[in-house]
Amino acid sequence: MALWSSCGPQEQEQVIDETFATQTEKLLIKVDTVHTGLENPWGMTWLNDGRMLVTERKGEILIFKDDKFTGEKIQGLPPVHNVNQAG
Repeated sequence: MALWSSCGPQEQEQVIDETFATQTEKLLIKVDTVHTGLENPWGMTWLNDGRMLVTERKGEILIFKDDKFTGEKIQGLPPVHNVNQAG
């Protein structure tokens, strides 16, 4: 999940009711799909106010609130040069 510009049309939120769990040796991991349609999600972090920032390899940063894409992207970011595993 990743970061981007808002020059184009707003992305439509896609919600999927997809949940699964997997057991590891030490704990149970539950996975919920909260958004689909991301293009090479690269990283994510949470802000103190509970919002989540998701970066995409191409250099965009998307803003999520309450597990939903707000339609907002961080503006004014420098260009990103991504090659192979770098980005």
